[in-house]
Amino acid sequence: MGWDYERDMYGPLWAGEMQYYLNGYDRVRAELDKARKEGLASYKEALANGRLQGLLEVMRTFRPPKIRGCKDVTNNLKRAIECEIKFREIDLKLIEDPLSRTKAAKASWWLSLSSEAEKKSRKKLASLCE
Repeated sequence: MGWDYERDMYGPLWAGEMQYYLNGYDRVRAELDKARKEGLASYKEALANGRLQGLLEVMRTFRPPKIRGCKDVTNNLKRAIECEIKFREIDLKLIEDPLSRTKAAKASWWLSLSSEAEKKSRKKLASLCE
């Protein structure tokens, strides 16, 4: 197999950037979790700053290399961020109305989707970097 720019040059750079974005996603979630523990006002403020939305916008414009599996990693991370945003919106409503079982079920569902998409993204990225 010969030299391929996409695979040999852009692939490792892309993998490093994806790891950076995955770590950024972890940091944003940790900040939101911390703000949630601090109280409703802090949580609302943390959600209002739009860091998850900003990360989603970056991922929407991020061009993966034409290497098999790279697009899956990007799409899975986008899906994880979208699900996390939905979860946080419902979680905020649930804090305001803690007796709503429907909201609790929806929050749980979005959280599991987010977690599943993130795990797929990390697993695929790890397999590509081997």
